[in-house]
Amino acid sequence: MLKIKLLTIEDQNPEFVYKSIHQNLMDWLFVEKKLADLTGIEADPLPWVKSYAEWKACIDGLIGQYDLVFCTVDLSIPEDSENVDPSAEYGWAIVREIQGNYRGKVKCCVLTGLTNRELDEAAEEYHIDMSQVYFDFKDPGEGYPGAVKYIKSEILQQLTQIKFDGSDGEQRTVLLDESSGSIRDHYITRAPFLAEPGSWHVPILQIGDSGLGAQLFMEYVAYLAEAEFVRIDLSLPSAGENKKNYRHLCRIAKALNDDEALVDKKLIYVVGLDRYQGGQENDCIGILTEIMESLPEGGNSERSSAYGLTFRVNAGSTSRIQDPEARTFIHHLEKQIDSQAFPLKHLPNNKNGWIVGHPRILHVSPLVDMGPDFTGAFTDLLMEKFEGGLQKPVTYKGPGLRLDKEVRDLLLDKTVWSQHGNLAGLEETLALAFRNFRENRSQNQFEITRAHLDPVTRTRFQNIILNVDNASLSYSTFSKARILVIDNIDFKVEKGEILVILGPSGCGKSSILKLLSGLAMPTSGRVSYLNEEVKGPLQQIGMVFQDYSLFPWLTVYDNVAFGPKNRGVAPEDYGAVVKNLLVIAGLHEVKDSYPSQLSGGMRQRVAIIRALANDADVFLMDEPFGALDLVKRWEMQEFLLKTAAKNKNTVVFVTHDIEEAVFVGDRIYVASPRPLRLGKCFQVPFSTEARTIDLRHDKAFLDLVKQVMEELRSVTGND
Repeated sequence: MLKIKLLTIEDQNPEFVYKSIHQNLMDWLFVEKKLADLTGIEADPLPWVKSYAEWKACIDGLIGQYDLVFCTVDLSIPEDSENVDPSAEYGWAIVREIQGNYRGKVKCCVLTGLTNRELDEAAEEYHIDMSQVYFDFKDPGEGYPGAVKYIKSEILQQLTQIKFDGSDGEQRTVLLDESSGSIRDHYITRAPFLAEPGSWHVPILQIGDSGLGAQLFMEYVAYLAEAEFVRIDLSLPSAGENKKNYRHLCRIAKALNDDEALVDKKLIYVVGLDRYQGGQENDCIGILTEIMESLPEGGNSERSSAYGLTFRVNAGSTSRIQDPEARTFIHHLEKQIDSQAFPLKHLPNNKNGWIVGHPRILHVSPLVDMGPDFTGAFTDLLMEKFEGGLQKPVTYKGPGLRLDKEVRDLLLDKTVWSQHGNLAGLEETLALAFRNFRENRSQNQFEITRAHLDPVTRTRFQNIILNVDNASLSYSTFSKARILVIDNIDFKVEKGEILVILGPSGCGKSSILKLLSGLAMPTSGRVSYLNEEVKGPLQQIGMVFQDYSLFPWLTVYDNVAFGPKNRGVAPEDYGAVVKNLLVIAGLHEVKDSYPSQLSGGMRQRVAIIRALANDADVFLMDEPFGALDLVKRWEMQEFLLKTAAKNKNTVVFVTHDIEEAVFVGDRIYVASPRPLRLGKCFQVPFSTEARTIDLRHDKAFLDLVKQVMEELRSVTGND
C-alpha cells in the first residue's frame, strides 16, 4: 500500500488551487487510470493550511504515516494588491525547510508569478534550489498542469507493483522495478495508450522471448480496455491443433465482416507466428491475412471498439522465420501498423532486423537487462504467494516461507534463466519445489531445501563442482590497515568446463585460485567443492603454475609420479597411468630426462600431466603459458583443450590475454582492477574440435575477441 498525502499552502484562492491540483490528481488516481485499485495507492487530500506553525505541526504529524507527502506552496503577488500574499511571507521558509530538514520526506511544488530575476534573488537569499519545483501559474499550459505532471511522475516512480485480474480470473501481480525501466514504461505509459478506443483496431507487434511476461502485459492492456483476452498459438505442430486454430480464426473473420456479430470487445493474442509450419490443409496465415484486410486502415472506426489484434514473435533474427508465408504476413502487418501519425520509414532496425522506436511495435526486455535484483524480487513475490496456501500453527513465531541459503544461491545466482525458460522457468521450478515441500513438510517447517527441488533441477545443480558464494578477501598490512583484494564475487564452475578469469595484471586473479584451492580462506562468503565448504587444500584440486614448479633433481617420469607415490600408491597401480599420460603429452621418449634438458613447452606439459596423475577433479591454472613464445603457447593451448576433453577435466584458467581466453574458455568472466570484482560473463560458442589455428582467423572468433576487449576496457576504465 502506497500512502500519499496532499497539502496546500494558500491564503488568497485556496478553492481554485485545490480544484486545479488536488482534484485533478484525485480524478487521475481513482477514476481515469484505476491506479488506486491496480497499485494500492491510498491518497488523502487535505484542505489548505494558513500559517507556518500550522504547517509545521501538520507535517510532523504526517511523516511516518505516509510514503509520500506533497506540499504545494503559493508564493504569488496578487495583481490587485501591493501587498504580498500572506502565505508568501512564510512560504519561502517552508520551501527551505522542505529542502533541508525534510529532504526526502516531503516533495515540494512552488507556484508563483515572480519574474525570473525576483525568483533568483529570493532563491539566493533563502538558499534554496528552484530548478525542479518552480511552476509559473501565469502560464496556463505549464503552471498548474506542470505541477500536476510533476506530482504524477513522482507518484509513478514510487510504484513497485500493479495488481489486476487476469484472463482466467486469477489476480496478477506485476513487479515494476527493474534496471532497464522497460516494464515500468510499458505498464504506466504504453498500456493506457494501447487501450485507447480510437486506435484499438490498429494491430500490435510484440517482439520478445517467451517466459518474460509478454502475454501478461497484453492481458493488462485487455483489462484496461475491458476486453476479453483470447490466445491463439500457431506454433502447435499437430494437424488437430492447426484445424482448431483455423476454425477459431474463421469465426473472427466472419465477425469482422458482420457488424451485428461484434458485440463483445476482444483482444486476439496470436503467438508462434515465427514458428508456424506452412503447407497445411487449413491455412491459418491465409485467414489471418483476410482478417488484417478487414481492419480499417486508419482513423477512428466503429469496428475499432470491437476487436484488437496483437502478434508476438521471438526476438531472434527475422531471417530465422522459415515459413515464407509467415514472413510475407509480418511485412503486411508492419504496413498495417504504419500510419501518418507514426510512420515506419524513418525508424531504425535493431541487429536482428526488427523496427525499434514505434509505439505499436513493442520490444520485451531480455532477462539480463532487468538487473540482478529483479529475479530475487520475483522469487520473493512467489514465496509470498505460496505462503498464503500454508497454515501456520498459532504458536509459530518464526520467519515465513523461504528458500534455504544454498537453494536461493543456486537458483538466483548460479542459474542462467535465459537458458531455462526465463521467469516462467523460474516460476515453474519454484512451484514444483513448493508442491514437494507442502507434501513432505513438518508442521513447523517453512524452509525449502535442495531435497524439495525436482529431479531435473537437482541434476543440473549436481554438475556444479565449485561454488563461490559472495566471497571477499582482504588482508592486513604491517601498519594494520585492511586491504580489500577481492570484493564479493559470486560464480560457479561446472563439471567438465574450462572457466577463464580474464583481467589485468595485479588485479587479484591469482587470489581467486588461492580461495578455490583452500590455500586462502575468504574473509566473508563461502567457497564449496561438491557442496562441501573448502576449509583447506584438497587432493581433488590441483594447481598448475606459470613457473612449472618441477623438481629439478627428478626425471620427467618421477616428477609425474610424485603425487601418487607420495600418497603411498603402489608402483604397479600408478605406473600404467603415468606411462599413458606421458604418451598423451608426447613425452614418452624423454621420460628419463631432467627438467633442465627440456624446452619450456615440454616442462609445462610435464606440469599439466603431473596434476592429472594426482587424480585431481579440478585444475587451477595460473597463467600457465605466459612465459612461452607465441607458437609454443598456441601448441600448449590446443594440448590443454584436447587433454581436458579426453579426460573430462574441469579447469579454472587465469590469464590477461584476451585471445587466449576466447580460444581456451567455455565461459569467460572479466575481472576489474583491484579490488577484484567480476563483471560480464561471456559464453564461448566454439566446440573443442573447431579450436584450431584456423579458428583464430574466423570472423565469429574475432568478433567475440572484440566484445571481450570492449568489456575489459570498460571495467578497467580505459574506454
